[in-house]
Amino acid sequence: MLPPEFIDRFKQLMNISIEDLAHEAKGEFSKRSADFAKRGHTTPQNQQGVHHATALWHTQQRINKTLEALKKVLSVSNLSYSDNLASELKAMIEPLVSEIWCKQLIDKYGPLKNDQRAHFHNDLFRE
Repeated sequence: MLPPEFIDRFKQLMNISIEDLAHEAKGEFSKRSADFAKRGHTTPQNQQGVHHATALWHTQQRINKTLEALKKVLSVSNLSYSDNLASELKAMIEPLVSEIWCKQLIDKYGPLKNDQRAHFHNDLFRE
């Protein structure tokens, strides 16, 4: 079982990272949206593309931040590798980039047809 201080420190690092990434994602969306607007791409489909590109970026960044936090906490712990440890770590990090979280990102794209939603969902999970 993971020590409580390990879990607490990991959660602390992730809370900071998630908050920072939320701000960065807004900036990333604004930058991409402005770039599309400069090129005259202002249709709803283009906005969905901007949302999706930002969601892909956000997902990748969140995965990276999760792995960085995990490495930091593991580097100062005295945990020995075991299959049980691997399972506990996996269970601890999976909710951070869960299917529910990804669906919430896609919901921000605006109205979507089912086939569009399925495409964006599959693309996001492939990432």
